[in-house]
Amino acid sequence: MQFLLHHTNLQRAELPYRHYLAPLTMFLLIMGFLAVPVPLAQKAHALLHGICAQRPSHSFLMGANTLPFDGRMTGIYLGFLVAFGLLIATGRYRHAGFLSPGSLLTVLVMVGAMSLDGFNSLFTDLKMPTLYEPDNRLRLFTGMGAGVGLAVMLVMLLGMSLWRRPDSNSRVTDRWWQPLGLYLAGVPLALMLLTGSSILFIPATLLLVLSATIAFSALALVSIVMIRGRENTFNTVLDMQPQIAWGVIVGVIAIASLAVLRFGFEAITNAPPLT
Repeated sequence: MQFLLHHTNLQRAELPYRHYLAPLTMFLLIMGFLAVPVPLAQKAHALLHGICAQRPSHSFLMGANTLPFDGRMTGIYLGFLVAFGLLIATGRYRHAGFLSPGSLLTVLVMVGAMSLDGFNSLFTDLKMPTLYEPDNRLRLFTGMGAGVGLAVMLVMLLGMSLWRRPDSNSRVTDRWWQPLGLYLAGVPLALMLLTGSSILFIPATLLLVLSATIAFSALALVSIVMIRGRENTFNTVLDMQPQIAWGVIVGVIAIASLAVLRFGFEAITNAPPLT
């Protein structure tokens, strides 16, 4: 009996598709999203409705359409996508040491800048004295800093929670200027958005949807691993393909559920649309 169980597990481990579960799941979800017979602007706006206020006055117009996130959230998810992609590509996802004091200070300053701009904007809406006139460009660039901070902390969390032998002696960022470098890497994309070119609407929208999906999926992955008691048990990315696939599915469900809840709340309360 033990031999049969071992043989079955061995056969299951050797199934080729198990090595591609995560990218296959992501591909099917992307194809499903694109296949919905609704214009991209409408379905992206609907999908992300639960995680952003989507105020037209705070959003960037690209051609005839506004991006599915407002300026600040566009910055957050743009900064997150660039920083997360660079950290993963350079193998930092195995680094489990806490940030150096200089790196942590840089991250806190960038998040603080977004918070300051956010309160300044809030005080404007409340007709209270403010430091300066709110501007969507400031929302974009301060949001990017917070997005970089989110990426750095999330990659550090992945390194701490997933691997059987986490590299505790290495940090995701170990110099004060490295988070700033990740920030600067996203600036060219931000400047392209500021052109308002209609040609960029589709790729920009898809990148923002992808960024939100990655962020929620990564958080879902860590949660699933911890709930199942599988933390610090994986050797390679191939070992955790089923967990990544479930993380993506749960992440997308979370995003969609938040959107449904907000649409339901607006319908019940007859809340006026934001301007």
